[in-house]
Amino acid sequence: MKDSYKIAILVFFGFLTLMMKPFVPVGGGGISLIFVISIPFLIVLGFVFAVVYYFISKKKIARYKRIAFWLMLLTLITFSLLFYPYAN
Repeated sequence: MKDSYKIAILVFFGFLTLMMKPFVPVGGGGISLIFVISIPFLIVLGFVFAVVYYFISKKKIARYKRIAFWLMLLTLITFSLLFYPYAN
C-alpha cells in the first residue's frame, strides 16, 4: 500500500469517534462532556500520527514503517473505543 494512503487512513481513523456517533448511542448528562473533549483529542492525535508517519516514511526502512503504522492505527482505534461515552 502506498504511504499516502496510509497517511490518509491515519487521519481518517482520527475521526472514528465522530463516525460512531450516529450508530452508537451517547450517554446523557456529564458523560457527554467526555465526548466533547475526546473528539478534538483524537482528531489532533490522528493528524500528529500522520505527520510522524510521513517523516518515518522518508527514512525508507520498510520494516519500521509497517510496525509504526500498525501501532499508530491500533492506538487510534483503542483510544476511540475507550473514550467513547456509551449509553447504558
